[in-house]
This record gives sequence, C-alpha cells and structure tokens, in this order.
Amino acid sequence: MSDLLVVDDDELNREIYRRHLEGAGHRVVTAASGEEALAYVERAVPDLILLDVHMPGMDGFTVCRRIRERPGGEDIPILFITAKYHDDVSIAQGLALGASDYLAKPFNGAELVARVASVASQGHERIALRRRSAGLEEEVEAKEHALAESERRFREVVEHAADAICVIDRRGRFTVVNRQACRILGRDREALLRSRAVDFLPHEEYVRLRSHLLAALRRRGTVEARCRVRGAGGEAIPVELSASVLEGELLVLGRDIRERLALEEGLRRADRLQAIGQLASGLVHEIRNPLTGIVATLTHWRNQGDLAPERQEAVSRMLEETRRVERLLADLLDYARPREVRYQRVLLAHLLGQAASLVSAKAEEQGVAVELSVEPEALIVEVDPHQLEQVLLNLCLNALQAMDGPGTLRLAGRLRPGGVRIEVADTGPGIAPEIQHRIFQPFYTTRHAEGGTGLGLALVQRIVHDHGGEVAVESAPGRGTTFVLTLPENRNHPERQP
Repeated sequence: MSDLLVVDDDELNREIYRRHLEGAGHRVVTAASGEEALAYVERAVPDLILLDVHMPGMDGFTVCRRIRERPGGEDIPILFITAKYHDDVSIAQGLALGASDYLAKPFNGAELVARVASVASQGHERIALRRRSAGLEEEVEAKEHALAESERRFREVVEHAADAICVIDRRGRFTVVNRQACRILGRDREALLRSRAVDFLPHEEYVRLRSHLLAALRRRGTVEARCRVRGAGGEAIPVELSASVLEGELLVLGRDIRERLALEEGLRRADRLQAIGQLASGLVHEIRNPLTGIVATLTHWRNQGDLAPERQEAVSRMLEETRRVERLLADLLDYARPREVRYQRVLLAHLLGQAASLVSAKAEEQGVAVELSVEPEALIVEVDPHQLEQVLLNLCLNALQAMDGPGTLRLAGRLRPGGVRIEVADTGPGIAPEIQHRIFQPFYTTRHAEGGTGLGLALVQRIVHDHGGEVAVESAPGRGTTFVLTLPENRNHPERQP
C-alpha cells in the first residue's frame, strides 16, 4: 500500500484514478493543478505522483522540474499520464526532467494499477538504495575521518618521539625527519629534506656502516649499530642506530647517547675511585712506615761524605726515587679520599692571585711572565677556596712544566651566561689531539721522567665536578694550552664585596 498524489485538471479523470487505485489498497490524494500539487509536496512526501502532462497554467513538465529541484524531491517516483504528448520527443523530454515512466491514454484500470505498482516498487528500491548509499558514504566519511585522526596522532607521536626518526630514499636523501633528528643534526627540517644522509656521517663511519646497510636492504632485515654523526658545528655526536627496510626506503631510528656515555663514564670513574680508595687505605700506611726508614738511612749515608763518588750518586738516585714514591702516595691519598665541599664566598681575583703568588718564584726563575685578569673585578665566587686553590695550583705548575723555559702564564676569570669561566693558559708546546681525551684519566702522564704521577689532572677534574662544574682543555701543537673551568651560575654572581 502506497500514498499516491494524483494531479489532473479534469475532475472526472481524478475520480476514475482514485476509484481504481483505492480499490487496489492505495491511499490517494488529488490535486487539480500544478500549484496545488507543489503545495501538497511542501507538506508531505507521497510514495508516487501520477501527473497529467497537459494542464492549463503550469503543465506537467514544469511541475516535474519544480519537484525535482526541491530537497528530497529527486526520490519521488513520477508517472506521466497523457494522450496529447504521446510521442518520442515528449517522452524524451519527460524522462530528461526525471520522470519515472509514461502511461498513455486510453488505458484500463488493471493497466493503471499494474503500472503504479511497478513504478512505486522501483521508487521504494531507489530510495532504499539511496539510503544505503548515504549510509555507506557516512561510514566511509567516518572511516576516513578516523584514518585522518589516526595519521595525525601517528605523525604527532613521530614528531615528539624521544628518538630521532628518519626515512631515507634510494638516492640517500631524507624524506621524513622528526624534531629530534633536527635537534641532533643541528639543522631545520627544510635543510635536512634537501640533504643526503651521508653528509652527516664522517667518512670512516660511512665506510664502516655501508656494508651493513646494504646487507640489510638485500635481506630486508634490521641493522643495529653505534656510530658518530656530524653535528651543526662539525662535532662528532655518538648515537645508537637501528635501520630497517620500509617499502624500498630505509627507516632509521637514532638515539643521542651523549648523556648515557657521560653517566657510564661517571660510573666507571666512581668504580676507579672506589678501587683506588680501597688500595690506598690498605697499602699507603703499610708502605710509608718502611719507606720512612729507607729515606732516613739513605739520607744518613749521603750526609756522611765518605762514600765513593759512584756510590754517592747511586744513593742520591735512590733517595730521589724514594721521594717520588712518597709524592705518589700523597697524591694517591688525596685523590682517593674525596673531601666535602665547604662553600665560601670569596673574590675570584683573590683566588687567582693566591695561585699566582705560590708559583711566582718558579715562574721568575724560568723567565715566565704571569698575567692576571678578572671581569668584573669584584666578581664573587661561591666555592671551597682551599680545593679551588689546589686546582689552580696544579694547573699553574703543569703550565710551567710544559713551557720548560720562558713564556707567559695567563690566569683569567669572566662572568658568562651560564656561569663563571676560569682560564689557565700557557704558551708551551701544546697537547697532541690524540691524547687530549686521556689526560684526565688517573695515572695517565707523559712526564714519567720528571716524576709525574698522573693524578694531578684527575684530581682537578674531580674537584671541579664536585663543585657542579666542568673542566675542558683547548690546545693544539705549537699553540699552547688553555684549561677552561666552568662553574655553575646559580652559586656565582658579581658583587662589590665578599
């Protein structure tokens, strides 16, 4: 059963259609003109419209077009009824306007009922299909929205990942880089996307990794390696890499391990300190007692004055070596027993002046000029003055030994963003680059012949670290050496008086 709208200007025709269609179980509403039909369609949506083509005023073609133009009107089946326009041109015009079918007069009641049932059924199917299509469109739209949201979240996760994430194409160029990759490599995203990955690998690292990466591409596997990449300033940055093939491209995950290596080095240093402390506490006192007796005996023999010259020289050498052992034991105890940092507020100029005065006699003997400078002059530092004086004295003595003759020893202090910078510089021969990373290691020394113990710079580094600072060396062969101490800003600031 369907709701039908019959539109015909002939009242008799309307009644005939009503009788046949209601007899078939349909509900029928009639309209005598196109205007009445349009007004009804504004109020309700019939299941089918029987529309007479030839009507005065607004003909059926116009009514059909107006119905199709309104929202929802495109789904209402329209069955044209006509005798005058029963030709191919009129049929084509009606179908072009959206008519569902034609029924030509004259026709009998059975034909009318059958044609209405067929067109109404087609209309129901078309509406159901359109609704299913609309439902599918909504479902597709919802899934597309969910996919877009998932991609957005994925991009956000990639962008804010703690590790560097890069995709490299077959030409070796970056196609995807996240924020951490930009930070490690020291370039913005646009610059990286114009670059090749090999540009950020030192040559020796590229040679070492190339065969592994090619093997991974062939077997579509994963390569894990530790290497160094080149930062914005040319510095070598240690990273851990994991590379795997992703649809013909290389997906690379990289982790900056500078902090981890520093922590590992700190743990190794702590282990070394503990081992040294245990060794020192167990042996130093046992060694010192017999050593004191040996020194006393050798001194007595040397002072008697009745030894043959060759024996006198041998005793002097033994006494000198014994004194060196005593110095080593003293340094070992000093290094192995970390002391509490007792902070005091002192003038930096006073500390530098104290260190300079302690080495002034030796500097004058060598012909070394000592220069002091502090900016601002009234700069206050909050440090353990005794420990920092020991640091400065060690560095000054090292500088004088390195110059081994005339030169310049410069002690300088500056207030810089982030903290206080203290420099101890000499005009000596400099330190070879290949050993600079070892000079702070305990027991490493290049002055065995002069009695160096290899603990002086290790002690300097430990004291500076205990103050929350850093120590670094700047040197090149033939250009002298500068040791740079950086103390944290939160404890140091300029004032006019201590």
